[in-house]
Amino acid sequence: MRSFLETTDGWRHAGGFVCLLAGAEHIGPYGDPYDQQSMYEEYLDEDPPAEEVLLAGMRGRALQLSLDSRT
Repeated sequence: MRSFLETTDGWRHAGGFVCLLAGAEHIGPYGDPYDQQSMYEEYLDEDPPAEEVLLAGMRGRALQLSLDSRT
């Protein structure tokens, strides 16, 4: 994804809900503004499979690519 964005430097109107995709210099951490990661982590079993742990923590690793979206 990084090489794609470095080459294209983003794009305008990416479809249904993304109106403006960020150029490479504007991409940054998503930051989990709705605190969804803690909600998903709360529902993990005592000894969860690695895949569930990975999915529960994805918001902490996510990048924000959209500058303007309707979500």
